[in-house]
Amino acid sequence: MINYEKGIEATPEEVAEKVSKDYYDVIIVGAGFAGSILAKELGKGAKKVLILEAGRSTSIRPEGYDSYVTRFQEALAKTPNSPYPENPNAPQSSVLFQRQIQAGQAVDNGYQVYLGPQPFMSTFTRLTAGTSLHWLGTSMRMVPSDFEMSKRFGRGVNWPISYTDLQPYYQDAEYEIGVSADVEEQLRDIQNPEDKGNYFEKGYEYPMHQIPKTHLDKWLGKKLEGKSFEMEGKKYPMQVVGTPQSRNGMPNPKYADSPYNKRKKRGHYVPRGGVHDPRMGQRCEGNTACVPICPVMAKYNGLKSLYSADPEKVDLLTQAVVTNIEIDPKTQQVSGLDYTVYDSETSAAPGNYQKFVARTRKGGAYIVAAHAIETAKLLLQSGTPATGNNEKCGGVANSSDMVGRNLMDHPYLLTWGLVPRGTRLGVLRGPLVSSEVPMRDGAFRDAHAAFRGDVRNGGWDFAAGAPYSNVLGLLAPGDGKNPVLGSKLRRQLYEDVQRQLSFGFEIEQLPDPANRVMIREEYRDKLGAYRPVIRYDMGEYSIRGMQAAKRLSDSILKEVGGVDHTVYQESDTGYVFHYEDGKKVGYTFHGSGHIVGTHRMGTNRGDSVVNSDQQTWDHENLYLVGCGNFPTIGTSNPSLTAAALAFKCADHLIKKVL
Repeated sequence: MINYEKGIEATPEEVAEKVSKDYYDVIIVGAGFAGSILAKELGKGAKKVLILEAGRSTSIRPEGYDSYVTRFQEALAKTPNSPYPENPNAPQSSVLFQRQIQAGQAVDNGYQVYLGPQPFMSTFTRLTAGTSLHWLGTSMRMVPSDFEMSKRFGRGVNWPISYTDLQPYYQDAEYEIGVSADVEEQLRDIQNPEDKGNYFEKGYEYPMHQIPKTHLDKWLGKKLEGKSFEMEGKKYPMQVVGTPQSRNGMPNPKYADSPYNKRKKRGHYVPRGGVHDPRMGQRCEGNTACVPICPVMAKYNGLKSLYSADPEKVDLLTQAVVTNIEIDPKTQQVSGLDYTVYDSETSAAPGNYQKFVARTRKGGAYIVAAHAIETAKLLLQSGTPATGNNEKCGGVANSSDMVGRNLMDHPYLLTWGLVPRGTRLGVLRGPLVSSEVPMRDGAFRDAHAAFRGDVRNGGWDFAAGAPYSNVLGLLAPGDGKNPVLGSKLRRQLYEDVQRQLSFGFEIEQLPDPANRVMIREEYRDKLGAYRPVIRYDMGEYSIRGMQAAKRLSDSILKEVGGVDHTVYQESDTGYVFHYEDGKKVGYTFHGSGHIVGTHRMGTNRGDSVVNSDQQTWDHENLYLVGCGNFPTIGTSNPSLTAAALAFKCADHLIKKVL
């Protein structure tokens, strides 16, 4: 694998010059979740692959990854991107720059520009391995109805593929990213009996057993046993279900004999530890820093796929920002990728730049897997850029005018309360989430969003800054009482924190073409590349889903004898409201980092950007892979589905194209 940081070449310019003289079967933009898996699979298929990655290569080196861990530990603000230094040449979004949107005033003090009416609350990284470095690790499949929202509920659109079409690629993805889960536990999520019978291939097993449930998970599951919750006139079970996780657990001995694994001839599953030291991270150690970084790499990230790719077949060039997709005007095929290499990885100021072009062999393919926002931005800025308010159908692969549109996320609603005195929930331990209370599917989806509630193992950490806020409240009571000190402080702190119960609800969102990523001439970064300009509005369907989620939280607290302490304030950045029975009711949402929909799949060039093979309608040799292909979002964390789509695309390219 060519990479100047591994000592093969002295400078990025020298590597870029060598790369630009070579011809590849496939050139991939982005070394994140999808790009790293694609490169590995295509390399196994005897294809010569080049990855162009905009971000630093720091994470490739053991001391570089360790520096991220140290940076996180020393950071005062523990945000999703706090381990990863700012890079003026490949800037990334940050929650620290999110603000409420005032009418007519863009929020433009960070990398992303927000136009409103609501702030877009999610972020991503631009590094080698991408956002897989800071994801939570939750790896659940979508449910079959997520692929048929219009058909089943009259909402959103249908996918051009079914759950059944994607099922074999889900199996590939669960092996590659190492999922710990149990089949019978996951079937509890499926409402439709027909779907339940076809959800897993007969005899299928996950590679590793489910990560053990916490004391909190077991306590709550027992309290809710047999209880139900009513939505739109129908009752649904309140149940605590273990979440599939891409973190190393105990290998499942039955996996070797499952039909899928026998076809692959792999034998018993062996967990993959840290890429720099395989002895590290063989099992999840229960650290509480899953987001933004697993200190031992027990959780999957894209480096695991990159390091296991064939070094003779896969070349990686980092610090290479692709700025333009060249289109041959006669054939409408991609003829090359223009990219800029910068020489300064750590300087606060931009480095020197050199421009190069990367090309495939005749009949080769170009794949953009640069993240839902960055992929859309690259397409819009290529060719004749689609800039400004009134520009239509500019850019590349945009004859449908769908590039950048239908931006979706899971608005994340926090609720929190205290359970009765004397209860010990065992909170403030890792992993951050090991179970959920799911309301992922049902007839109610014609009226409001589906949702799933993470049972948070961190008490009120995210919701109210625990335990630091508890310490402050005891040392400096706001009611004029004397501070609590010494052994009494320790006892009271333990008593208070161990009663903290909180949920994080991931709310479904519908596609809306008005929610979009755009580019504008006045917004560029220090390299001169465009910054993403985002217009975002959650929609009433999701707000009504929040209403139902809050009702569920209230019902759970009532069942366990707890007291709700949830407070949403109009000054909160993510504050939204609607009217319930004529009364204004507000909620505060956060971002889940589940950014999808900006170059969606469809059945024709009029309503979508790519077909079911993830091939653009406009350019035969251009493919887009990643979460941007999702026509709808459902309720599952999207990374596993993105990985499955990467396997599907690789399979198509190897069998039918290359």
